[in-house]
Amino acid sequence: MNYIEFLDRVLVWLDERGSFRVTKDNVSSFTQEENNMLPQALMKLVIDDYAFITNDSTTVYSISFEGKLALMNTTQEYKNRPYAYALHKQKIEERKNMIKNVAVVANAVIALILAAAALF
Repeated sequence: MNYIEFLDRVLVWLDERGSFRVTKDNVSSFTQEENNMLPQALMKLVIDDYAFITNDSTTVYSISFEGKLALMNTTQEYKNRPYAYALHKQKIEERKNMIKNVAVVANAVIALILAAAALF
């Protein structure tokens, strides 16, 4: 199971429902394995401020305004997939940092070569 894709699916599912009252029944939109992971996924959404919990007689998860914004603030390629989009942005940043480091090393090597050439 791809957990990033699952988190995105749970967020979209919660947005479509508006809220989810916790019961012992499985959610038909998800497989058995996904139903087993649903409590952890919902808590991750709460931790990331994409959902919030209200309690009366049972626990109810609802999508937050932040969650709705997260669904809207992605590129067309990552529409309704904020977790996948965040991972994509993180990988781009890592590549940019790697390129910067290579450029610094190359610059240092060129400077050493020029300094050595000036001595001769």
